[in-house]
Amino acid sequence: MGGTNGGEFLTMTQAAAQAGVSRNTMRDRVRSGAVPSFSDPRNKHFVLIRVADVERLLTPRPRVVRPEEATGAA
Repeated sequence: MGGTNGGEFLTMTQAAAQAGVSRNTMRDRVRSGAVPSFSDPRNKHFVLIRVADVERLLTPRPRVVRPEEATGAA
């Protein structure tokens, strides 16, 4: 179930471990829609998360500077 080709999946527990967060945090991110998830066709009680989506969480994003921050205005 591992890999990095984007078509392979992790369980909720595996995804949380790879992302370095708790299972509850990963579940919250799935519920909020921040991380897409899929039902395991073999067992509907399991939620699967694509490896690529977990890796996306680990990729640093550039900080967006708002105009008021750039000019030093309060």
